[in-house]
Amino acid sequence: MNKLYKIGYNINNFLMNILYWVGHFNKLSEAKEYKRSIEVRSIENIKYYVNMFKWKEDRPWNWTPWIITLCARRLEDDCDGAAELGKWLLSKINIDSNLIVLKGSEGNHIICIDKNKTFMITNNQFVTINDSDNWKNEVLNWDWHKDKYSLLHIW
Repeated sequence: MNKLYKIGYNINNFLMNILYWVGHFNKLSEAKEYKRSIEVRSIENIKYYVNMFKWKEDRPWNWTPWIITLCARRLEDDCDGAAELGKWLLSKINIDSNLIVLKGSEGNHIICIDKNKTFMITNNQFVTINDSDNWKNEVLNWDWHKDKYSLLHIW
């Protein structure tokens, strides 16, 4: 990814999260409590929270919520929020992961994939990757990813 693009992306996310909290500051203590209540001890716990995620299109434009913002929104966002949630949940059980940008003619999609390439989190789906040596092909040809995306960029 272009370094300048990443800087702009991070500034946009920072500003959008700040704007969210300006209008929702009264939800902060509830969001903190919800975040504290998320207990992750195993992959099964991660699957549970990933399954709770609700996809919702970002308006007025795309941005990535902080985890506390996602908690205030009760795990509701678009794919980048789901990917951030997956990365955070995995980190709670010491599993390193990357965010992957899938590029396609209809737009981009962001997923989370563990460093060993054994599973991915895409929106509210926790998906096992059967062949870690062929993970790119599995990601691009999985269910509703198939025929939509052609390029992968590690974020």
